[in-house]
Amino acid sequence: MATKLPTIFLSHGSPMLALDAGEAGAFWQKLGRELPRPDAVLAVSAHWTTEDPTVSSTVANATIHDFYGFPAPLYQIAYPAPGAPDLARRVTGLLQEAKIPVHVDPRAASTTAPGFRSRTCIRSPT
Repeated sequence: MATKLPTIFLSHGSPMLALDAGEAGAFWQKLGRELPRPDAVLAVSAHWTTEDPTVSSTVANATIHDFYGFPAPLYQIAYPAPGAPDLARRVTGLLQEAKIPVHVDPRAASTTAPGFRSRTCIRSPT
């Protein structure tokens, strides 16, 4: 049986946290050491502009830098996180069962904020 992990809300805060995470980064790293490595991460973002909820079913995420006017090193950060098509199908099915309109986008990518939080919190496989 799979280990159940807690549901965690990690606010994305300022994009600058990717360059200097401070105390928040230390907390995310501690959290990553204490929790088991998940098979997938479900990130919910208000950064997509869609009429209905849209689920990304991509196999590999590209990084979207959806902010402007920050120092150049911030735009060099990439987090090519793997997608989770099986999880996307499950989420889509649950939304449909709840009669919530949902679209599936096989090309959607992740914004920088969730990717950076995941990169900081999730340990590399050993």
